[in-house]
Amino acid sequence: MSSNGSWRKPRIWRLPEKDRTAIFNFTFLWSLFEAQIMSNFARADVICAKVDEWRAADTLNTENYDVELAYFRSATSRMELSRITSGT
Repeated sequence: MSSNGSWRKPRIWRLPEKDRTAIFNFTFLWSLFEAQIMSNFARADVICAKVDEWRAADTLNTENYDVELAYFRSATSRMELSRITSGT
């Protein structure tokens, strides 16, 4: 480890511009989503419930991202199960 703490500094500026832009856009959109839609309290189960609400209201074109939604549901289910079984 470096004594100046450089090992802790993010190296985002070494990434290609396209990757930095994607990270910035995601971070901005996530912050907006969490603040406006999740009332500053985003949790996987709340996000899933909101998606279900939007789907029931027919406000989403989920066929455009069914694969991603299935992956998210699967991943969050695994995380929740892991959290429950680990007791944290």
